[in-house]
Amino acid sequence: MKRIAIIASLLLLALVVSGCTSFPKGCTLEAKICPDGSGVGRNSSNNCEFDPCPAGDTGVDNVFGGNGGGDAVVPPPLPEN
Repeated sequence: MKRIAIIASLLLLALVVSGCTSFPKGCTLEAKICPDGSGVGRNSSNNCEFDPCPAGDTGVDNVFGGNGGGDAVVPPPLPEN
């Protein structure tokens, strides 16, 4: 019985060391408000960078959420139709 436990432990250790058990990376839950009023989140496949805005990025980061450190930037109101 001990022999089976040792073999199983060694196989598990080999899998972990070889990288076969990779876990998905988690990003902070923040939203970036785009110039058109839509929002995008962080992408774990892109080193937790924000996804691009649908209409392009103006370079202004209006970020909501995160760790609560700092003042929220409120986007300008949308034009009335």
